[in-house]
Amino acid sequence: MDSQELLVSNGELPAAVVGSGEDFRLIHLDGDVDAEIAEAHAQGYGKDNGHFFAGVFAVLNGQAVANCEPSLNAHRVMMAAVFEYARQVADRLKQLGAGDAVEWLNRLHALEDPR
Repeated sequence: MDSQELLVSNGELPAAVVGSGEDFRLIHLDGDVDAEIAEAHAQGYGKDNGHFFAGVFAVLNGQAVANCEPSLNAHRVMMAAVFEYARQVADRLKQLGAGDAVEWLNRLHALEDPR
């Protein structure tokens, strides 16, 4: 297994990046990948239009990690895509919300200190 496969299989919120120059498309790899690829092709992303695989992003141990293909063009595409990936990760984290953590912390704080 290469480093990109390891990142995708061990990371959270993995996404592949295809594109050319500053034109890119994130393909999320934690859902219906076939649908993501079909949508990318429908939007014109593919070898016929000069697009190529640039690398992958994922969150690993709480940190966003990128693994780029070894070319300057791939690095350019990944740099263009990094802010969009960060925005999408932030949006997903907002959807998760705090859950019951805030309520649990309030109850913990309200406990009497027996010391």
